[in-house]
This record gives sequence, structure tokens and C-alpha cells, in this order.
Amino acid sequence: MLALVPMPFRSSSLAGTALRQMGLRLLVVTAVVTVLSWWHVAGTLRAQAIEHVRQTVALRSARERTRFDLARDNLLAWAKEWDRQLDRLGDGDPVERFNSQVITWGDGTRRTPLAGFDGKYDTGVFLRADLTVDQDVRRRVVVAKSLIERWGPAWLNRFTDLWYGSDESILVLFWPDYATYVPNLPATHSMQPEEYLAVAKAGVPGRVDWTGVYLDPPSQAWLVSSILPLHRPPAGGRTSRFAGFVSHDLTLNDLIDRTHEDHLPGTYNVLFRLDGRLLAHPKLTARIQASKGAFTIADAKDPLLDQVAAAARIATTDADVVESADGKHLFGIARIPGPEWFVVTVIPREVIESPANATARWILFLGVASLVIEMLMLWTVLRRQVAEPLGQIDEAAGRIAGGDRRLRLDVGRQDEIGRLARSFDAMVAAVSERDAALERRVAERTAELAAALAELESFSYSVSHDLRAPLRAISGFGDILEEDHGAHLDAEGRRVLGVVRGEARRMGELIDDLLGLAKVSRSPLDRQLVDVAAMAQAVIEQLRRQDPGRQVEVLIDPGIQLSADPGMVRIVLDNLLGNAWKYTSRSPRPVITVRAIPGGIAVEDNGAGFDPASAGRLFQPFTRLHRAEEFPGTGIGLAIVARIAARHGGAVSAEGRTGEGARMTVTFGAVVPV
Repeated sequence: MLALVPMPFRSSSLAGTALRQMGLRLLVVTAVVTVLSWWHVAGTLRAQAIEHVRQTVALRSARERTRFDLARDNLLAWAKEWDRQLDRLGDGDPVERFNSQVITWGDGTRRTPLAGFDGKYDTGVFLRADLTVDQDVRRRVVVAKSLIERWGPAWLNRFTDLWYGSDESILVLFWPDYATYVPNLPATHSMQPEEYLAVAKAGVPGRVDWTGVYLDPPSQAWLVSSILPLHRPPAGGRTSRFAGFVSHDLTLNDLIDRTHEDHLPGTYNVLFRLDGRLLAHPKLTARIQASKGAFTIADAKDPLLDQVAAAARIATTDADVVESADGKHLFGIARIPGPEWFVVTVIPREVIESPANATARWILFLGVASLVIEMLMLWTVLRRQVAEPLGQIDEAAGRIAGGDRRLRLDVGRQDEIGRLARSFDAMVAAVSERDAALERRVAERTAELAAALAELESFSYSVSHDLRAPLRAISGFGDILEEDHGAHLDAEGRRVLGVVRGEARRMGELIDDLLGLAKVSRSPLDRQLVDVAAMAQAVIEQLRRQDPGRQVEVLIDPGIQLSADPGMVRIVLDNLLGNAWKYTSRSPRPVITVRAIPGGIAVEDNGAGFDPASAGRLFQPFTRLHRAEEFPGTGIGLAIVARIAARHGGAVSAEGRTGEGARMTVTFGAVVPV
């Protein structure tokens, strides 16, 4: 057994094809799994991030709401106790208590005495000089001071101050951060221009309202105030009227710190009111202060801020997460129902997407790495188990094709490759035996064919010599009979004599056609580049000379060329164009067309045509689809055409309809570009 060299692992091999197909499938599976994993992980992380934002927003909303609810509850409790204390006074006038708490200062105002006063721990009182102090004023001031002294210090852990005010510019204040607030108030201090008074007077009893951000002139502090209006009748009266308000303040610094510092990484917070007034923004603090609290979102001319406001107004819950119109941000919206404020966390999309994208990159990397490892493992297995054994079989087949049949393969394997090797060895033995038998049969058939051709040639000459002599005699004696004795024959005799002469001529034509069919079958094939267009034109000219009275329109594609035997092409054209000329003899406007087709020609006419059901018999010898009285002929011409096409490796076909013409196509096996 001769040794075989393993074939290289080629991309065109079966193993290479299997590797590519498996690799493609693995790639598709890996890509699908990677995409689905990324989609799932990214969606999960995105959902988790959004849920985290929603929970954070909900906590902020609950916390801020708690703060504002506490302010509301504090003020409502204070107002209830204020009413109760005033009711306990009845119609009494606490003059002595009032005079012990308030004295007249040099500027005419009435204030808390400075002696022993410490604003960090004590409650201060301020009344303008032009205020008429009557029983009702004293009652309100004494009760307000009593309640603020009692409750103000207890609420400092949540609120910076507690104070009472009225439209007469009465002020009762506990504000440890500004201990000298009351002593330093100018004598002309008035609450009339301030927003908090307008809010109080426009408010509804029992409802706490909130101001916007405003600058308090005496303290120069930026504040937001919760306002609860107070209404009750004066002492001795029955008609309830505005009797002042009680308030908690939040400093802007507190709001800013809570808004700016309490946010998620990569995000920022915005605080604004339902009416669009901006309370806190990390980049707009100076403009908010410069506008004295009147700065609105519209004034900012910031499209993103406009989207924030629009999203907040359509939020369906107190804690919601809404996507921006451009899809680049998420808005975590916390609504504070009491003051109708909104704390919105602006979250860039990349803050949410970046963890998912980082995870997706790892998934993609692992997917590609696993694909490479799988491909390497698959390549190793295919190379060792498939490529090398098949390569040996391929090399053996190549050597056998070259005549070397001494090779034997390793048939020891028990798998498909082993069975293939054993089958291959058996095939080689069978092929060797069959080749020997075929060589013997070919030699026998060659000898038989040579004898048949010699016999056919002998027969052709015999037909030409032995049959033509009697036919010439019959035809000659018929001519003599007509010339010398035609006058003595009656009409029936002359008719019979015409039939004899015509059949003799037809027999001669039939013998010529048979000889032509035999000739094209045995003549050597000499392919050349044939100018078919010129040859067809010559045939048509010959037909015109033979039948000068015919007016036939002939169309020939210019420049038709074919690789074929010139003599045989002429025979094809003689038969096809002759038939077209013959079968258009009864057409009112006969047209014959010669067209070029790939590797051949098509001859079309608008003559008698034929029944399409008979198209398969047209190319059989002695087949005629028309009576001899209509169109003469022997039925051999198309059989000769079919024989010539077959010798060239081509084919013939026919199409037509009775009375609508026919189309004959012939191909010669070799296509020559025009």
C-alpha cells in the first residue's frame, strides 16, 4: 500500500465548507444570544435604575411632603390654640400683660424692652408708631406672644422661625438666627408691599399657602413662607374678619442645600412652583435672587427646563418618572401637594444607559471569545477527523483518474470515513474491470460502425446508380410518348401519362433527399466562422430567380455569424427558407424573417402554419402536415435539418398555428458573439 500525504485544510474542502457553515450558524446563535442577553440585561438594569429613581423620588416626595404637612399641622394647631386662648379671654382686655411686654421706644414704635431681651431665646414684638393700640390689638398680641414663646423653641428642629403678622404691620417673632431682628427694625417698617401679606389676605381660613422666594428687607435673607390666615371677630363683635396670619419660614439656603445636595450621581434637581416660578436651580440661583423671587421657567429660555415643567404638569402621581420629549433625559418628578411645588431630578439618559452598555460590552466580549474557542475546537476536530481522511481519498481519486489504480486506502476505521474508504477500494476494483469490458465493447462497436458506414455508402451508390437508370428510362420514354404519340391519346391517356412523369420526377427528388440525409450523417464536420446573413441573402436571391413572379418581403438580421460547417449551414438555409417561401405562397402579403438567436438562427413566416399538436413530428423523415396538392415536397428536408443540428451538438424546435405562420429555430452548439 502506497503512503498518501495528508491534503491541506482548504477552504474549498468539505471540512472547510462545514467549518464555514457551522461558524456562520455559531455566529448567528452567538449574535442572537448576545443581543437577547444585552437586551435582557440592559432592560433589567434600565428598569432597575428607573425603579431606583422612582423610589428615590417617592422618598423625597414623602419626606418633603412630611415637612410641609408638618408646617401645615403646626400652623393649624397654633391657630386653633390661638382661637381658644382668645375665647378664654372673653371680652377682657389684658392691658397689664401687654404693658409688661411692650414699651414705647424713642422713635414712637412699641417694641419688646431691650432690658433682658435675647433674641436667640426670647420672642420679640413690633408695632408701628402710627398704629392705634386698642383692646383687639392687645388681645391678639398677648395671645400670639404667649403661644410663640411656648411653641417656637419646640419647632426649631424643623423650622427656622415662628411668627405672627397682620395688615397693621404687627409683628410677633421668634427667630434665633436673627436675634436682633425686632430691635433693628426701622420705625417705618411695613408689611403692605410684601407677598406674604397678599397671600395671607387672599387665603382661605384653615388652608396653608406658600409664597415664592422673596427677599426679606430687614434680615436681607431669601425666604419662602408658609402662611395660614387667621379670621375671627374682634372683642365684643360678631362679624369675623381678617385678624392676621401665622407663619413658618424656610430660608433659600436651606432650600438650595436640600435641592442641590440631595441628588443621584450625575443628576441635578430643580425646584419650582405650579405657576412656573423657579425656586431653586443649581445654575440659576443668582438670577432667581436678582428677580426678587419673580423668576419663572419661561424667563430662563431653556428648552430642557420647559420640558421639565411640561412633564411635571402631566405627571399622574406624586412620584413619577417621565421621559423627555427628545428621549435624552429622564425626569424624576416629586410633587409636594401642599404648596403645589415640584422637585424634579433631571437624569441624562447616559447615566441610565452606561451601566447597561458596560455590561453589554462584557457580554459581547464573552460571546466573541466563546465563538473563537468553539471555532478552534471545531476546526481541530474537522481537520483530524474529516479533512485529512477525505484529503487522502481526494488524492487517491486524482491518481486513479491519472491511471494509477494501485492505491489502497486505510480501511481500518469503523466510522463513515472507513466505510467510504472500503467502498472506494471496491469501486476502484469494479471500475478497473468495467473499463476493460468497455474497451472490448468499444472495439467491437467501432468495427461494427465501420462496416455499417461502408454498407451505407455502398447502398447510397447503389441507389444512385441502380434506381436512377430506370427512372431516367421511364421519364425519357414518357417524354417520347408525349412528343410522338400525344396527339393520338385521349384526355384520360394524357392525364395518366402526366401522372407517370410527375411520379418519376418525385421519385428522383426522394432519392436525392435520401442521399442528402445519408451524406450529412457521414460527411466530416468542418467548423468555420460562417456569415449566415450573406448566405441567407444568397438563398433568397436564388428563390427569387426561380419564382420571379412572387413579391415576398424578406427581413434578415445584419451580421449573423455562426461557428458551423458552411456546407451544412447552406443545406439548413435551403430547407428552412425554401419551406418558408413555399408555405407563404397563398399569403396576401408574405413576410419571411431570419433572426439571430444565441448559438443559432430562427426563420419565421406568416404562411400556412401548422397544428401545434403536430410540432413533435415535423422533424421525422417522410412527415408531411399538408397535402401534396396544396404544397409539394418529400418530408425529408426538416429531418435533414434536425440531423445537421444534432451533428453540431445543437437542437431544433418548431412553433406555429394553422393559418398564422411558423417559427423554426436551429442551434449549432457553439455561441459566437456578434
